[in-house]
Amino acid sequence: MKRRILLLLGFSVNLFATIINVPADSSTIQSAINGAVDGDTVIVHPGTYLEHISYMNKDITLGSLTLTTGDTAYISQTVIDAQSSPLSSTTVSIDSCIASLVGFKITGGSGILGGGINISNSTVVILDVIIQDNHCNGDSLVSDLLGGGLYIHNSSVQMENVCISDNVAARANTEGSSMGGGVYVNQSELTLENVIISRNVASSGGGVYCMTSDPQLTNVIIEDNGANSDGGIFFNLSNPILSNVTIRYNYTGDGSGGCRFIESSPVFDQINRCNIYGNWRWSFPLCIGIDLYYEGVNDLLVTLDTFTVLEPTDRYAFPLDHLTFDILHDINGLTVDVTSFHAPSDYKLFHNYPNPFNPSTTISYEIPEQSMVSLTIFDIRGQEVSTLGQSDKPPGNYEVQWNGLDKSGNPVSTGVYFCRLEAGEFSQTIKMLYLK
Repeated sequence: MKRRILLLLGFSVNLFATIINVPADSSTIQSAINGAVDGDTVIVHPGTYLEHISYMNKDITLGSLTLTTGDTAYISQTVIDAQSSPLSSTTVSIDSCIASLVGFKITGGSGILGGGINISNSTVVILDVIIQDNHCNGDSLVSDLLGGGLYIHNSSVQMENVCISDNVAARANTEGSSMGGGVYVNQSELTLENVIISRNVASSGGGVYCMTSDPQLTNVIIEDNGANSDGGIFFNLSNPILSNVTIRYNYTGDGSGGCRFIESSPVFDQINRCNIYGNWRWSFPLCIGIDLYYEGVNDLLVTLDTFTVLEPTDRYAFPLDHLTFDILHDINGLTVDVTSFHAPSDYKLFHNYPNPFNPSTTISYEIPEQSMVSLTIFDIRGQEVSTLGQSDKPPGNYEVQWNGLDKSGNPVSTGVYFCRLEAGEFSQTIKMLYLK
């Protein structure tokens, strides 16, 4: 159970306003909002609330007990789930108001504009929130599908201590657009601090799709997101400020696996440096700008702590004649500060890099507790090819290299292979492509 001092970024519970408790005073969150007026606070006690909610253009605060106690354990215990709502229902809708959302898990949404949260024409603070397993989907060609996790338009949004994961923006047919698996933002001011954006999927901008906005990102991790075009983060006509942002292990079929800037002017913090590494692209033979693709007006200074390689080529960053790099480490020089180490919160097997590969590839994983770990390579028929390790390991982050050899030390054939991580009761598999 984690406790901390509650700092609500400029807003607080108004002791002179009405506080409505759910379910004690009102059986549902929406009925509490319906009965609220500007300035009121709705406190939601632990439980799973199967409903879609709208702020009804009201300037209110909506929070779990995290809001009043500072205890972040209430986040996972207080769930707003729209799975039983009508088709194409965003879980949380915030329109034309000044609002705050604190201490929830938002899930089960299936809106066209924002599966989890739709924010339009508003000023909003989102604190201590998990936005997970929401979808923008459908076969209608009337509208683009934008923002599997969040859709933000013409708004000012501040997010802190937020996890945006496993959201999808995709349509049933191949026509039309689906953008921003995690976040779609347009014509807005966006501030992200201590935010994780991971395992989201879209046709374009798997993690984030940002249009005509000037976001500020501090202590942000963008990892394991995927798209047909631009897997990690895509900026168009935007001017982001990036401070200690890590963009890694994202993947794409076109554009950049990591980050792409079109007619944009990003600023990389020279003190709190960013990291861009291990992103990949499955399309061949043209592979340029896998980690960073820049189509800006002026030359760009890219100041990084870690990049995939110390001396970038067009394969990793494009176009080189408009980029100047200041890089401290490549992925072989990654270090861990043991004095500030925090154990991972979950088991996870990351995508290998590079992928496709020849002759070797790096496989990364993390475990949150002491576990018996097995890492095994299989071919497409399910036959074991190689065992990369089987031992008892303490919690932490690990990297293993596979050199493309089988158990007998012979080079494997060109084709698809699978790597399976087993740790305790956890099991996860990734797909790898070996090319000669």
